[in-house]
Amino acid sequence: MAVTVVGLLEADLPGGIEYKTGGIGPLFGQVRTEEPMELDELLSRIGEVLKKTGLKSVVSAFVDETEAYVDEDAEDDNLQTALDVIRDNFDLEAANGIYLMLSHEDEKLSHIITVEASVDHPADEATLSILDTARIVDGAANDEDDEDDEEEERDDEEEVDEESTFQPFRQGYDVSGGPLQPIEDDVTYLDESSPEVEALVEEFLQKVLGALEKELGVTEPEIDVWTDWQGEYSPESRLSTSMPGGVGA
Repeated sequence: MAVTVVGLLEADLPGGIEYKTGGIGPLFGQVRTEEPMELDELLSRIGEVLKKTGLKSVVSAFVDETEAYVDEDAEDDNLQTALDVIRDNFDLEAANGIYLMLSHEDEKLSHIITVEASVDHPADEATLSILDTARIVDGAANDEDDEDDEEEERDDEEEVDEESTFQPFRQGYDVSGGPLQPIEDDVTYLDESSPEVEALVEEFLQKVLGALEKELGVTEPEIDVWTDWQGEYSPESRLSTSMPGGVGA
């Protein structure tokens, strides 16, 4: 079973101004935050952060909730193309939020990443959020671990061969002396490397955060990483429904 690890990075911008929308009395209206820059500038700076961290393959982009760009093949370096298309086709001065979905693969992990940012948003929501769902790249297991496993398997087989003549029916072995094989349909294997993957995802998001701090001076950053045992954040489902979750609403 392929285990998905999820990482969430949230941060604010300095200088945001809170205001209250229309309504009468404390039970009406909404407290919102207006950021100190236009969406066009925020998008440009986010673009620089993505480039510096190697995130250049855009799957889709939305301005508010309107689709602005889509490339299902997610070419290796189409970030600048996506940004140019957005600027050429949208009045960013009249928009509140931007949403980008990107794919990325490094030596050990494959990532599906969404970036959501808004210059006018509910005060209890972060200005910027980056969600990363990651899985181990096929064949990325440590070679030394593989060699150790193979050596252990050879030792086990030699031990079975030596003992099978004398105890062919002992518990846990079949009549030939070989170990009984589990029935795959009835066995669920947990990926014991998930703590390592969580550490890699956190390290990746810390790298992104470092670039954000230099480019935007973000404040109150929070990073949360967890293993998605329930399959709520599978990369396949995210790619098939690449709609923003109400950016700038």
